[in-house]
Amino acid sequence: MAGVPKVTGQGQPAEVREFIDIEIDNIWFHVSTNTKINLQYIDHAADCSSTFLSSGELQLQLQDSEFSVILNKRGTVRGVAGCVTEAAAALAAMKAMMLLKTLGYHIRAHNFRITNVVARGQVPFRIDIKSLHQDNKKHLQYSFGENGEEQQKLTTFIPSVHTTVNITPHGKLFFFSPNVEKLLQASKYIYPRLRPYAVLPTKPSQL
Repeated sequence: MAGVPKVTGQGQPAEVREFIDIEIDNIWFHVSTNTKINLQYIDHAADCSSTFLSSGELQLQLQDSEFSVILNKRGTVRGVAGCVTEAAAALAAMKAMMLLKTLGYHIRAHNFRITNVVARGQVPFRIDIKSLHQDNKKHLQYSFGENGEEQQKLTTFIPSVHTTVNITPHGKLFFFSPNVEKLLQASKYIYPRLRPYAVLPTKPSQL
């Protein structure tokens, strides 16, 4: 399958456990109102913290909520922070719609969708990413930062689930996926392809 790492490592060490921890950092969403919005009016009238971005869009921290949303003058609403489940993203969209209705806009939400899920993963072993890259040069992009190993990473794209994964030597993974279901599929796909490159801790010598 194009764009997917083909692993040809040494085989799985028996001590490696069968799991990967996933923690979602943020879920981005998009919803349209099909109504033009006066952002200057929203900025002055909304009873919540607001900031104009360099793009000309208006970012609002919804009152009594951890959710933050971005509005543009065409009436599109995007979620940017505080959403760690798809249900929370839907709730943030609903709160944004209610705010606009409170300010006098007669709107209905259209085309709500999740657009990006940002998550971290951790496998229970370090990864020999140099060997992993050597075996998969066609599918894994390698980068080496100025601070050495702390910024080493491999990047791969899994086309079957439209997910990008960054892989670090410490076993930390960073996922960028279109929804939670595809995120979980990506984690199940990538884990067995990393196991052959596990670097297990050296056991202390017995005196």
